[in-house]
Amino acid sequence: AGVDPRGFHPPLSPPAVAAALLVPLLLTLLSAAAAAPIALAAWRLHGEPSAAARTGMLWLLLPGPALMLPELDQAIAFPVAVALAALIVGAGTENRAGGWIAGISAGVAAAFALHLSYGAAAFLAVASFAAFAAAFDRTDPGQSLRGMRRAAAGALAVAALLFLLPALWGTSPIGAARTALSIHRAGFTAPRGYALWLLFNPVDFLLFLGPPVALAALFRAGTPPPTAAEGRFRRAFAIAAIALLASGVVRGEVGRIAIPLMPAALLALLPRPRVWGAMLVGGLLILLDGVLRLSWQLP
Repeated sequence: AGVDPRGFHPPLSPPAVAAALLVPLLLTLLSAAAAAPIALAAWRLHGEPSAAARTGMLWLLLPGPALMLPELDQAIAFPVAVALAALIVGAGTENRAGGWIAGISAGVAAAFALHLSYGAAAFLAVASFAAFAAAFDRTDPGQSLRGMRRAAAGALAVAALLFLLPALWGTSPIGAARTALSIHRAGFTAPRGYALWLLFNPVDFLLFLGPPVALAALFRAGTPPPTAAEGRFRRAFAIAAIALLASGVVRGEVGRIAIPLMPAALLALLPRPRVWGAMLVGGLLILLDGVLRLSWQLP
């Protein structure tokens, strides 16, 4: 407090240097690791492991995760993707033990995401809604609802327990979340116009998700007709994403802030690319990454 950060030069002790090098590396590795749960979720949606692996690899080329300086936003994508994949697995399995294990895994991942950022709650809500929609099978609604209840119960119980765990040491996680979110709203959300960012938030998000991904989905290039689960996931994600956009809780910088939403967006838009389609989209993403990297001018 009272220290001008522009004139503050911390001592370059070995621990400080190690932290300065290792923390950004860890954030980058966590972001890259999201490719694995993305591939798992895609596989559970359509049952084609090779196509699912291609979707996971495309994650590594998206401009948002690939080009941003190491930030918590990239790292949060990993636990959000893990929670998404675990809920798809847990809600869609008939095995009771497997459903509970998957739900508990989703809860652990969700709590991790919330401890990294309270704002992750919005992305977890979108991912959960899409995951449960994908798991709901109208031909056997009873089984679907039982699987969803197991996964949801395990996830909510464990996430709440781990999120509130710091209260044992005298802190107030809920109070801290309210304070942090109110500060963010007062400093970054309220001063920005709702109508302006209602228009430009999708532009920013699609730019850093990658226009080639959106165009491939639009023209169905290299993408077979969706399975029923893929279709439900896509529609649910669209509904939840539009609701999040319309809420106005985020205004500006969504190309960075909403990186944790990009795993679900990638699954909704391009869950099952054919080989040539993945190669085309991947090549265009590499080209886009290069152009953005060379032309990106910071103020």
